[in-house]
Amino acid sequence: IRILIMGRFGNIYFRAIRAVIPGYLSDFTRWVKDPNRTDFHYDAIVVRVAPPDEQGRYSLGPNNDMIMTILRNRPGIKIIAEINKNIPQTTGENFLTKEQITASFESTTKLAGPPVVPQTQVEINIGQEIAKLIPNDATLQIGIGNVFDGIPLAMVNKQRTGVKIFSEMFGDNLMTLLDYGVATKAEVGFAYGSEGLYRKLNRNPKVVFVETEYVNNPGKVAETPNFHAVNTALQVNLRGDVNATHGPKDRISSPGGQVEFMSGASRSFGGKAIIAIRSTAKEGTLSTITLDLYGGSVTTPHESVTHVVTEYGTATLVGKTEAQRAVALISIAHPKFREELIAKAVERSIITTEQAATILR
Repeated sequence: IRILIMGRFGNIYFRAIRAVIPGYLSDFTRWVKDPNRTDFHYDAIVVRVAPPDEQGRYSLGPNNDMIMTILRNRPGIKIIAEINKNIPQTTGENFLTKEQITASFESTTKLAGPPVVPQTQVEINIGQEIAKLIPNDATLQIGIGNVFDGIPLAMVNKQRTGVKIFSEMFGDNLMTLLDYGVATKAEVGFAYGSEGLYRKLNRNPKVVFVETEYVNNPGKVAETPNFHAVNTALQVNLRGDVNATHGPKDRISSPGGQVEFMSGASRSFGGKAIIAIRSTAKEGTLSTITLDLYGGSVTTPHESVTHVVTEYGTATLVGKTEAQRAVALISIAHPKFREELIAKAVERSIITTEQAATILR
């Protein structure tokens, strides 16, 4: 018997899905639909649901994601439901009926959330830079990570309005945009955040949960005017290629939906594909703006990156030559690493000595 324990983060069983989806999330929905992919023909699926509503429906709460896709394409799969009173009843076609559930058990386990990390001037500066790039009436996607924590207040201060959220993940930062009226509505795949976030999701008509294959569709993103994707990374090289998955020794993360959103947003009319990254890692000992990526691993190629933001500013890459991109990226690297980056870039003939002289040390 093959059982798929489905969900992400604290919304069901923490990262259990990572064992069966090592690559892009859109790959999984494609495999589910392929009748020749027998390795994804599971006998049963375990999901977490809210207690039934007035109509007897069991909401999947903060997790639509890929569950409904699986159920639609595997109609014979047995459903084991954990019925949990801490799960909010959320809006969208993300619910089960009693007839669909093969077996169930009750639980009072609380949903997990990200650690609370005090915001620093670094996140504030990054948020201010990103807020400059996102105009009124934009459609917005934001990835996971506290590097984005400064965005909501910065957008409030910029008096941004009419923003529509279209994002795989929905966190406290995006809820803040709704709370302050910066954003008007949201279509999302799953939510991950604080207990307060989960409470606000209960019967909230402004946040509609949709399937990953819908929200992560790069074609749909590309055809949406003014789409702005904001994601993060471990490294960005001087060409603008992004590594969001590999450390110095091996793979440490999955790309999630970054590739789909960045690819689509970079092709959206009026859109931007933004990487927000702190200028240093490992307590300031390493530069995240680098000549070489760990193992040469490219998650998102430079063709799908229009801007890179650190706490030191914004590098606009779209429409630039490789040398111009290198100059722009070194200019937003941490000052203590700029001389080394300049020297190596000149040594490798990535930039000229004349171009190096234009970089603020």
